Amino acid sequence: MVKNFNNIYNERGAYHFNLQGFHKYWYHENYSLIKKFIGNFSDKTILDVCCGDGFLTSQLGENAIGVDNSKEGIKLAKKLTKNKYYIADMRYLPFKDGSFDVVVNSVSMIYVDINELPNLIREFRRVLKPNGKMVISYPNIKDFKRRIYVFFGKEKDYRRESIEMAPGEISLDKFEKLFIDEGLKIKDKAGIFITFPYLGDRFGKYEFFYNFMTKLAKFFPYLSHTLVYEFTLN
Repeated sequence: MVKNFNNIYNERGAYHFNLQGFHKYWYHENYSLIKKFIGNFSDKTILDVCCGDGFLTSQLGENAIGVDNSKEGIKLAKKLTKNKYYIADMRYLPFKDGSFDVVVNSVSMIYVDINELPNLIREFRRVLKPNGKMVISYPNIKDFKRRIYVFFGKEKDYRRESIEMAPGEISLDKFEKLFIDEGLKIKDKAGIFITFPYLGDRFGKYEFFYNFMTKLAKFFPYLSHTLVYEFTLN
């Protein structure tokens, strides 16, 4: 992991609990879709990988477990929620094979090296039960805004994360293929927010505009800012 989340949580605290504007709408839509794809929580064992301060984990039922390699994030999660948490690297999960019905990961697979992604997916699969599923949200580096920048020859002016900070950020077609190659199927997917130069940056903080652009994402998921996937083993 190349991004230092200990520093982030030291500086910003449990920021997922205090989001405002665009980030509030985006995170809440992301989490809403994750919960939709999981379905009924009460009869499932759920692992939230890279849980951070536990904001999402706490919404997945009292039996959901969170893991994160940030000691500061786990400290906040234990303080603010009632779920169980463990400090662990998502590449080496401290659980037995077939332990969970669902493995959740919210926009953090980008923080491992691109060459580690296949092994990361295998590790997620290892702890899944035979009929389990993965619910993964992942940013789209070919969203509408980036395509416009590329068209006008200004691609270098737009990058959601620097290459150094997000070495695992790849195109969605390549991302999907990694899961398919490991024997998983795409059962469902949904886009979040259609990005647009200037308008998206300026007006994304307004709920009515955000909601409109997110409705567009339902029809054009591969132009959206982020996609949420439901992968199944059968």
